Amino acid sequence: MLMCQPPRDEETQLPVSIGTGIWAQGQPRIITPSASGDPKTLLNCDRIANPLADIPRGVLMRDVDDFAQVNGLQGILPQLRKGALLAQEPGSYEQLGLGVDERAAVRTEILHKWKHPLALYLTVAICSIGAAVQ
Repeated sequence: MLMCQPPRDEETQLPVSIGTGIWAQGQPRIITPSASGDPKTLLNCDRIANPLADIPRGVLMRDVDDFAQVNGLQGILPQLRKGALLAQEPGSYEQLGLGVDERAAVRTEILHKWKHPLALYLTVAICSIGAAVQ
């Protein structure tokens, strides 16, 4: 669910894609980013809405329970519930009743987005090189 609208042609007010040719008075015209180059100005939005934000907590927990039941995941139901609550309100992880280790892990994820094992970066690099050579 997007909170923003696609960019629109200034003359016709029709939605356009970046780089799409528009025929105006018989002449093709290319829609380009604004002079400022700000992608937010071009896309006319700041964020994508959280699809879980408007779901009441009781309904969310019932959906998680149903999902676990249907897929045979009752053994990890507490983790699924915590994950759903965290996905619903990512900024309030301190108040969600997570354990000390879980809070530390979430805090690390938020503060160090690019902290991953070296093996992951090597795998991505090698696969990229392999794809380029292929």
